[in-house]
Amino acid sequence: QKIGTKNQVYDSIHVRRGDKLIMEARDEVVKYWRSQGHSDEENLPTNYIPFAHYLSQFKKEECLVNQLGEVIRIPRVVYVATDDPVVVKEEIANLPNRIDDRTVLWNDCHELSFYFNPTDESAFHLNGDGETGFSDGTEDTCFNRYHRNIASIADMVILAKSRTFV
Repeated sequence: QKIGTKNQVYDSIHVRRGDKLIMEARDEVVKYWRSQGHSDEENLPTNYIPFAHYLSQFKKEECLVNQLGEVIRIPRVVYVATDDPVVVKEEIANLPNRIDDRTVLWNDCHELSFYFNPTDESAFHLNGDGETGFSDGTEDTCFNRYHRNIASIADMVILAKSRTFV
């Protein structure tokens, strides 16, 4: 399925991990884990906010019931932009109420189908694996950097056009 085609309604989530969580966003991570009962800042379950927390935007109160008392499912296409697609995909795989490889039933009615940038497997960091380039020895050519920049711009356009942006 293509995201962002004419008249298609979709939601989007930007999951920031990596270097931002060490300094700039560290307080948000600590605040989240404190709200979950973890007070030791040096010994948190993870150094990031779990993906499931982002899904709290899809509330149970939005669920509708038909005349027979059955919950009506709300299908939602969700584009996920992230600098850590491997871990986010693992988190999605571990979510409860899975319907298939990319879809989960959230809060009894939100049928969330997740989509990622198709270049995520090879181009999700503008600077390679970090500020030092690529650890696997991949040459950072002008073409490769251009490809990563275009993928980032595409992410921004898709996020900007979404119905809901988390």
